[in-house]
Amino acid sequence: MSLLRQLLLSVTLAMICILAGTLAFSIGSARGYLNEQLSAQGENAAATLALVLSQSTNQDPVTRELIMMALFDTAQFSEVRFSDTDGKVIFERKLGQDGESASTAPDWFNRLLPLTTGAAQRGVADGWTQVGVVSLTPHDGYAREALWRSSVRILVLVLVAGAAWALFAVWMIRWLKRALVKEVMNPVQSVGMDDTLEERQAPPVMAELASVSQAIHAMRERVRTTAQEQHAQIEQLQLELHTDAVTGLATRRYFVNELRRLLQLGGTADESVQQDVTGHALVFRLRDLAAINQQMTRVQTDEWLRSVAQALAAQVRENGVKGAILARLNGSDLALLLPGVSALEANRQAQRLLQVLTRLRVTLDSGRQCRWSLALTDYVQGEDVAAVMGRLDQALMRAENAGHGEIEYLSGQHQGGAASTGEGHWRQLLETALSRDQLLLSLQRWCDEPASGAVADVVRCEATLGLLTQQNEVLSAYMFMPAAVRVGLSAECDLRALALALSWLEVDGRELVLKVSLASLAQVDFRDRAMALLARHERSARHLFIELDAFALSAQGQRDYGVDVQQFCAGLAQAGVRFGLRRLTQQLDALRYLDSLALAYVKLGSDFVDDLPHHVGAQAILGAIMQTMIAMQAQAVADGSVTAEAAEQLREAGVRIVTLQSEAETVSALPA
Repeated sequence: MSLLRQLLLSVTLAMICILAGTLAFSIGSARGYLNEQLSAQGENAAATLALVLSQSTNQDPVTRELIMMALFDTAQFSEVRFSDTDGKVIFERKLGQDGESASTAPDWFNRLLPLTTGAAQRGVADGWTQVGVVSLTPHDGYAREALWRSSVRILVLVLVAGAAWALFAVWMIRWLKRALVKEVMNPVQSVGMDDTLEERQAPPVMAELASVSQAIHAMRERVRTTAQEQHAQIEQLQLELHTDAVTGLATRRYFVNELRRLLQLGGTADESVQQDVTGHALVFRLRDLAAINQQMTRVQTDEWLRSVAQALAAQVRENGVKGAILARLNGSDLALLLPGVSALEANRQAQRLLQVLTRLRVTLDSGRQCRWSLALTDYVQGEDVAAVMGRLDQALMRAENAGHGEIEYLSGQHQGGAASTGEGHWRQLLETALSRDQLLLSLQRWCDEPASGAVADVVRCEATLGLLTQQNEVLSAYMFMPAAVRVGLSAECDLRALALALSWLEVDGRELVLKVSLASLAQVDFRDRAMALLARHERSARHLFIELDAFALSAQGQRDYGVDVQQFCAGLAQAGVRFGLRRLTQQLDALRYLDSLALAYVKLGSDFVDDLPHHVGAQAILGAIMQTMIAMQAQAVADGSVTAEAAEQLREAGVRIVTLQSEAETVSALPA
């Protein structure tokens, strides 16, 4: 008998024993449980009946007989008997033959698994004098019926499980035979042969298992040792060929080859990971590499670039995107490949990497920090590599021209080779959203983070603009506002956000923060239309805070956009609107213009707060900001989680620490 048949027979016998034992123990447990229930039922009923008959109002024989007759009529007891203290039966009722055969269980089953139904007795008293004994015998017909049905169900389940196991065993033995022939014998016997040779057929029996083991240990081990040595040499050569010497990241050739593989096959370098045929590619460009090379030695620059690459690689690993590839395209460009990642998830990944880059920026001799430009695009299977890389280059140029330091997203969807086609798609999407009221506000609460464990107070709320797509997904403003700026609809989106915010303030009345893009301020009629909206909501305007980017107040920002931000803020301040400022620590020249604003707060970025305990320069900047805030009777606010050391320094300086908590409420439609 072959080994497989012996194994199958032994396992089958074990399964039969297990199933038979399961059947026996299950039926035995059910029988014991029903016996206990019958006994408990009799004892409880006897005690209750004796207590009722002992009542002074129930001493009349007729009353007693009616009570016991009513209990007997419930058909839960096969015998109800009452006798006096001398043993004389005063009342007795028993079920007849018809009542005993109420169960559908066969006689052989009742004889095989009998139920114990002993009589329960309790004394009946009249005051302090015992007048008799009541005896109740539970009727086991329902219990036998329940035991029979339970046994039948368990037996059916056991038979079904046995049949399933038999079918599985038959299938398994056939599969094992085919697998051993195809996956073991043939590959082992073909070791060392030319790959083009046809595999030889092996006998489909298990008697040759000894020869298979000998073949594995005799031939394959020698080939495996040689193959491992050759594979290690090949990996080392590939590593040297596809790894950048300075950063340790993949090279441009490797990145482009993997991108081409994704576009053609939908696969990745890790063949064990199944990836979708769509994804995104992200490029980081260091705009001030030339200036860094002038003020640093080559060794220092290489060390800094290596630290940046290591931090980005650690963040990519932490993000947990399978198949992600981080590479260095050239001296100033880094790239990240994100297979199978949606647009929203790619944007979140890019934002996290942007925070890493911001934290590792170096200060140039000119006094400003080095700048990064980020470009993001998507790809689909069947595209040309040149088209994807071309979109990344175009998005990089837009990011460099914008100067805002944010991520420039350029989608390849619906592009017929011209960039204007993508803008046309975005224009149609935004115009449809504006006409159908598909723009909404997502609210977050600013909650105080007290030094002790006290309950946090709600400072104010912050609104973020979103777009509800036809697929019922909310697209963040970080994704569609760059496109709105390109197609000239940013002002319309911001005005709609302002209208939604004012309508919410009419109902709620809490203070609300609303972000407005710099491109909208540059629109000719934006200020007048905003003033008209505020005039219709005079009471709500006093609770509104408009948050601007500090780049809007810097000299460079005003030259780039040609807008007088001070004049815009002065006009809205007349309606009671107050203003907030973000990213001030990255645009310190904006401090000169703060006195011209109705400034309520300045928001400190997380990167600045993280550097505060370790850099004297950051502490000096914080001191200057706080002096300005005190003079203007404004607040400095730090958002996000901070370390205990940083929190202590912030509180000592007078900075208010708040955390953002999302609200389930959204503002999605203007009042009629």
